[in-house]
Amino acid sequence: MKPLFSFLIFLFLFPLNSCQPETIEEAKNLSIERDFKLIAKNSYEIKVPNYMKPTTILNVDASLQYMNANKEEYIIVIEESKIGFIDALKKVKEDNKESQVLLSYRNTQFDYTKQQMQVVNRNSFSKIMINGLKTETVEIEVKLEGLEELVSYYFYYIESEEQLFTIMAWTTASKKAIYREKVKKMVWTFNTKN
Repeated sequence: MKPLFSFLIFLFLFPLNSCQPETIEEAKNLSIERDFKLIAKNSYEIKVPNYMKPTTILNVDASLQYMNANKEEYIIVIEESKIGFIDALKKVKEDNKESQVLLSYRNTQFDYTKQQMQVVNRNSFSKIMINGLKTETVEIEVKLEGLEELVSYYFYYIESEEQLFTIMAWTTASKKAIYREKVKKMVWTFNTKN
């Protein structure tokens, strides 16, 4: 199994904050049709806000990386072969049940996250369906070295027929309520092509 992610902390060290402050109501009122653009990859598609730009500096394993440093908003998608994950898991755990692939994937990825960051706050995992895909989600706040403000992360672990996906979005804790509304809009547009 490849590592979940590698972070670039410096993105938070130089906030530009020149943008006009947004409100939660403004974030809720963003239109998927007008204010978001479709990003199509080989096995999935998702819409991200028009103001986000593609990048390659957030994570070496991500198949999608978009950001807006001025707004301090970031999103990545990591995908992994479901069969490859099951095979790797069987080598580690003999009692693995294929019916619990998403739970095992979530636990594996989240355990790795906890090893990489100092988690300060965490809500409970929630099970949801996104466009017919089993999904588990969690929101955490972490303390990153060199930053006074906490950073809020939104994780979505998704299982399709052939793939497993991690959608990870983050911002500073002071902007988490506003960005949460945008993340929900993005994630609900996620769909696979198989």
